[in-house]
Amino acid sequence: AAKKNQKNFKIFVSNISENIIKLIFPTFFVVLFSLKDVVPFVFGEKWIISGTFCTYMCVWFYFKIIYNSLDNTVNLKKKIKEDFYLKLFFLILKSCALLLGVYLGDVFLTVILFVSASTISIVVNVIWIHYISKVKFSKIFKTIFSNILISFLFSIPILLSYIFKIEGVFKFMIYLISFLSFIFFIYINIIKKTKN
Repeated sequence: AAKKNQKNFKIFVSNISENIIKLIFPTFFVVLFSLKDVVPFVFGEKWIISGTFCTYMCVWFYFKIIYNSLDNTVNLKKKIKEDFYLKLFFLILKSCALLLGVYLGDVFLTVILFVSASTISIVVNVIWIHYISKVKFSKIFKTIFSNILISFLFSIPILLSYIFKIEGVFKFMIYLISFLSFIFFIYINIIKKTKN
């Protein structure tokens, strides 16, 4: 399928990437800035450290969504051998990061090293999939960048709550404003356009 319809396949991969980015990346900073508060609020005060760990994992998580949606591209393009060596290298990289953190005996450093190695591996995998599909990653990067800027605009209320140290009900209202802004943006830019 990929060989016979290279042009259509390229458009297909590009469309999947762009739609996923437009759907999820406007939430990036809203999620990043709110995880430290939301996780303990949902699960309890003992989960404060987990909220911090979740914050570290944000970039990894967002690129993982793109990667999971395009993972079968490797099979369709018959690049299984190359993909195996790439995945083996990343497995070794993540193992070394984990072992180094354990050796140094610092839990936070271990998580940061492992998440950094995992983020690097997933970003390179996303680039690799776009490369073998002959989709310009610069175009995808531009889409990510523009949607991250949109996300930053949605997160301004949350940033202001940190700057002015707003707590309690007012902080909850600020989070609600950011999330409702995002839902409105998705409705106007994706759902309404799809209906038309």
